[in-house]
Amino acid sequence: MIVKLLNHPLTWTRLACISVCILFLSACNGGVGGSDSTTNGGSAPLTTAPTVSLSANPTSVASGASSTLSWSSANATSCTASGAWSGTKPTSGSQSSGALTATSTFSLSCTGAGGSANKSVIVTVNAPPTPAPIVSISANPTSVTSGNAAMLTWSSTDATSCTASGDWSGTKPTSGSASTGNLTAAANTFVLSCSGPGGTTSQLATVMVNASGAVFGLDFPGSAGVANTMRFRFLNPLAIYPATYIWRAYPRQQAGYYTAFFWGNDDGKGNLNTFLWTSNGGADSYYGAHPYPDSPPNGSSHSWEISIEQNDFVNGAVVYNR
Repeated sequence: MIVKLLNHPLTWTRLACISVCILFLSACNGGVGGSDSTTNGGSAPLTTAPTVSLSANPTSVASGASSTLSWSSANATSCTASGAWSGTKPTSGSQSSGALTATSTFSLSCTGAGGSANKSVIVTVNAPPTPAPIVSISANPTSVTSGNAAMLTWSSTDATSCTASGDWSGTKPTSGSASTGNLTAAANTFVLSCSGPGGTTSQLATVMVNASGAVFGLDFPGSAGVANTMRFRFLNPLAIYPATYIWRAYPRQQAGYYTAFFWGNDDGKGNLNTFLWTSNGGADSYYGAHPYPDSPPNGSSHSWEISIEQNDFVNGAVVYNR
């Protein structure tokens, strides 16, 4: 087509006219297309959409605890909270969630010229641990004559069922009382195990039996019945350390001080050097325990007083007649 125009007698005249017209239009309209270099094709200036960041620390809490919410935004002029919180919020900041008792979702929406953006965070509330059952069982009396019975009393919390074992058996209510029945064995142990959502807990009570009222072992009459101490002497004693001594005592209730057991070096001749035998005159090789009157010196209720290395420590109530 162009070749044909070039071969036509009027081609150069026509091309010159077209060129002049195009140049004229370009000068008047700012070039082909007529667009403004400061606008987007003649439209309003470009705007950027907002962005939002929202976090919680920690994201998991115990019931009644709180978390700290922190947020920031860009290209936003206002923010609004929803979900587990509410109200107008600054475009950046932090605040406490307050005490939480259930898992909660916190949402934040921020708005600007370029639109709006949303962000949410979840704070999980952990359920409190299920408590293990608490079980209590006691026997009254704790010592009987052969052929007699004691009464067992028990209670529990956070338990749904209880089972007896040892010298009794069967399913038991979560609280109650029952007779042991006539007892003849020297020692009788009554175990109660109670179960609930939090697990199983066991406790026991022991009832001792004295055959026909007999008392086994040495019968010390107590402080009121003797003028001097009564002693055992080991002619071939064990080494001081390490050694384990097991004593079984039956403390009667009486007023004032009285000794239950006491161990120490003593040559039997009143020589104190065998008792205070360390280089600095200390006594580190004796120990003992005795009922200490709660209202000294004549109180009739006692706590155990433990003696070691010339020091005394009171710890635990004395249980009498057992």
